[in-house]
Parts: sequence; C-alpha cells; structure tokens
Amino acid sequence: MTFKTLTHALCCVGLLFISSCAHRSARQIPVKAPEINEARLNDIPLPLGVRRLAFHPSESPTACTVTYVSKTVSVDDLIVFYYQEMERYGWRLQGRYSMPGELLLIFDKPTRLCAVSFRVANKQATLIIMTGTKEGGSS
Repeated sequence: MTFKTLTHALCCVGLLFISSCAHRSARQIPVKAPEINEARLNDIPLPLGVRRLAFHPSESPTACTVTYVSKTVSVDDLIVFYYQEMERYGWRLQGRYSMPGELLLIFDKPTRLCAVSFRVANKQATLIIMTGTKEGGSS
C-alpha cells in the first residue's frame, strides 16, 4: 500500500465520520428546561454574582417567575443596577413600592410587564423577577 493510497483512505474515513456527525438534528441535543424557559427573560438584565435558586414557568409562553440569590452583591447595588439597566433594555419604570424588608420595582414595555422584588435575609440578597404579557397585549 502506497503513502498516497493510505492518505486517501484516511481522508475518506475522516469524511465519513464528519458527515455522520452532521446528520444530528437540534432535537437530539439535550437542553435543560430551565435554560429554555429562561429565554423568556432575554430582554431583562441579570447582574453578575447572582445564582438561580428557583424557576417557576407559567402557562403563558411569555410569563415566568425566577428567584436569584447573592451573598456577594448587596441589595443596594442590585437596586442601582436595575434602575440603570432596565432603561437600557427598553423598560420604563412605572412604580416603586417599599415595605419593611422589601422593595418592588414595576417596569413596562408596550406589551409586557416586569416586577423586580429585592429582599434581604440572613445576609443574603434575594432577587425575584416576575414577567408576563400585559392584559390584551401580545408578545
């Protein structure tokens, strides 16, 4: 067997291997449900230093509630972050509600609403983001 024949055979085997990989569809790639569902939050900023604690999807494809926690980012820093970043993402502040131990900011877009709740417990900041379509609106 010559070097040219051996090289040709190896190239053919390599091409067969590559072409067999190309037939996989997107359906065959396992994706975890929370990551798919979190795509509903693609226009809502998320600061570094927080981790997802819980995800609660809704029956509506555009609504969900997600809870994040952070021991490294203070609630005050989270509040400043959301005041600045939500505007950059096209959200308008519609209301601010303060109660003992919690601050709630309400934002809107033409067809969507978003409520961001900030809480502190046990030296840990908790961030709850709720979003959905406005009554009579469409996404």
